[in-house]
Amino acid sequence: MAHLTVGADDRSTLGRLLAVIDLCLAAQTPVTLTHVVAETGLPKTTAWRIMRELTRRGLLDRTPEGRYTPGLRLVEIGNQAATRLSLQTVVTPELTDLHLRTGGAAVWVADVRNDDEWVIVNSIYNRRAAETRYVGTWQHSPRDPAVLASSLGILGMADRPGRAQTLIHRVPRLTPYTETNPGRVQKALVRAHEEHQVVEHEAFRLGWSCLAVPVVDRRSARTVAVVGVVERSPSFVPSKFLRLAHAAADSIGLQLAQTGER
Repeated sequence: MAHLTVGADDRSTLGRLLAVIDLCLAAQTPVTLTHVVAETGLPKTTAWRIMRELTRRGLLDRTPEGRYTPGLRLVEIGNQAATRLSLQTVVTPELTDLHLRTGGAAVWVADVRNDDEWVIVNSIYNRRAAETRYVGTWQHSPRDPAVLASSLGILGMADRPGRAQTLIHRVPRLTPYTETNPGRVQKALVRAHEEHQVVEHEAFRLGWSCLAVPVVDRRSARTVAVVGVVERSPSFVPSKFLRLAHAAADSIGLQLAQTGER
């Protein structure tokens, strides 16, 4: 095993943390505190404090024998990073093709697997979106009630009814067309779940229409990502855009299934 001594120019807290984590990840068996000290060059008390804190946070696990191994939280973080990179690899060519087939409409894909954070995997904005500052201004946080004013929010919450109920009574009126009535928002969620698509006209921002379709995990039947197409309302053609968006979402879902992605 390569020696992982912390260099004189990398004795920051982060450098020390990474040295310990790297060592535990590289080891074939759980490591002892003595081994960590010997391999990293850290003082024993420093190594012990770091390992205690990493264990407390779930990044390391301590065995009954007092040895250390990568913790469940560290494994989860690694898996999330790997699957996000895999998703981005699949999404990028499909999104480029969708952008071209829609005549240059703005397109995006959001990863909605994490109930606390939805991440825009990739997006392609056209000149109209950039000139009107639409780019990056729309809400995609599942924690914010405003997300239910958007097609992404309605579709992303459609198979998460419990989560939706925490937001449904607090949807702000963003435009004259925003639906804020809890009963009608609930109906929109049910309809999205049944139809596997949402079309929104100027409910989130005046002058813009948006549609969203789901990328579904074929094993759990749960929405794992959302494909969106955005265009100025006068140029928005739902029938054309929906067909193309569904084709892109289906292709992404098939590729994820083939690679074992969830």
